[in-house]
Amino acid sequence: MNLGAAGNGRLTLGLRHASISNNYYETNNGYSGVSNFDGIGPRVALEGSVPLGSSKVSFDWEAGAAVLFGDTESTEYSFGTYYGNESTEVINLDLSAALSYMITPNATVSIGVKGEQFRNIDLNFGDTDEIISRGAFLKFTTKF
Repeated sequence: MNLGAAGNGRLTLGLRHASISNNYYETNNGYSGVSNFDGIGPRVALEGSVPLGSSKVSFDWEAGAAVLFGDTESTEYSFGTYYGNESTEVINLDLSAALSYMITPNATVSIGVKGEQFRNIDLNFGDTDEIISRGAFLKFTTKF
């Protein structure tokens, strides 16, 4: 997709997989537990690249969304052992921005930041959570 003077973009379709665990211990009530979510589902994303002048540097961005279908398995230990297993649909949103340097016409190195959110994930026995992660990344991309 040509964005004119603003650069180039593309729409991507794919699959996203996530495996997320939570271990917890509550000192006041003396119970502990572990919960695991494992899911996979369709993902759609919009990517863009904006050249910075006539240099080999560009500003790259990506925004994506996925729906993950999977199971949450939970085990809680208190005055007995309790097991739970439920089907779960989790919404996953992600956003990234990077500065990229074109080493060759087919190879690019990028440094940037990425944020990701998981909504409606149940890792606490019926209480849905929202998990947000963010951090820096270094990426090498090649075309062949």
